[in-house]
Amino acid sequence: CDIDNIVESTWISQGRKSFELDFSKSMPFEWDTMYYISSRCSIDKIQETFGYIPFDFVDVAEYILFFKKNKLIYIQKWYLFPAKNKKGVTFEIEEPIKKFCLANSVFSVNRINQIFVLHPIKH
Repeated sequence: CDIDNIVESTWISQGRKSFELDFSKSMPFEWDTMYYISSRCSIDKIQETFGYIPFDFVDVAEYILFFKKNKLIYIQKWYLFPAKNKKGVTFEIEEPIKKFCLANSVFSVNRINQIFVLHPIKH
C-alpha cells in the first residue's frame, strides 16, 4: 500500500487535474481512524493525543496514520526536504495534528506540476 500510488492511479483513472479522493473507499485495508501529523507538530502534542508515541518521530516529515480499534495498522511519511518534495503527495491542513474518521475522509486533490496537493473537504 502506498498513498502516492493510490493518488496517482486515481488521477490517471479520473483524467482530470483536480478530483476528489475518499480514503474510506481507497485504502486496501479496513480502518476507522486516520490522523494527519504535520512537521509542525511537537512530540509533546503527539504524546498528548495518543498517550504514547506510536511511531519513530522525525520533525521534518508529514505523517498519515491509520488505526483500527485503536491499533496502528498503517503509517506513511513524507519528508519535506525540497529535493524530495518535487513530486508526490502533500497535505494542505492547517492544524499540526488532525483526526479523520470514515465519514470525513474525503479530500480534494489538485495536481500542480508533479505534486498532488490534498485538502480535506468538510462534510
